[in-house]
Amino acid sequence: MLGDIAAHLGFVGGAATDTPRRCTGLPSPGAGKPNRLANGIQIFPGSVPVYRGGTLVGGIGVSGDGIDQDDMISFLGLHNASERVGGIKNAAPAIRADRIVVDLGDARVRLRYVSCPFAPFLDTDVQNVCQGL
Repeated sequence: MLGDIAAHLGFVGGAATDTPRRCTGLPSPGAGKPNRLANGIQIFPGSVPVYRGGTLVGGIGVSGDGIDQDDMISFLGLHNASERVGGIKNAAPAIRADRIVVDLGDARVRLRYVSCPFAPFLDTDVQNVCQGL
């Protein structure tokens, strides 16, 4: 995998070719079965993409006590960093996953973008801390 990362960095820097599709050298588990990381990057709760302007430039992730706390810390951490240093930010609301509605037949649901605890802080009545950011 380090070779794939180096090849992609070379491509970004001007090399002629990028990594092959699926971007990992992991072997297939058997004939006709997909590679274990068939889609390359994997997304886990507790992570958010980092944007500069309208361009995806990276991501951050947090792993701790639980999904809600992980989501809140990564989301609010990036938000607070953007207010201090400028130039970076969370995904614009219009392109977040929670704008996608999935029809389940008997119900329509939105995908989750981040899941923050409703009232996450002790000794304060602040609620919905991730709402509207």
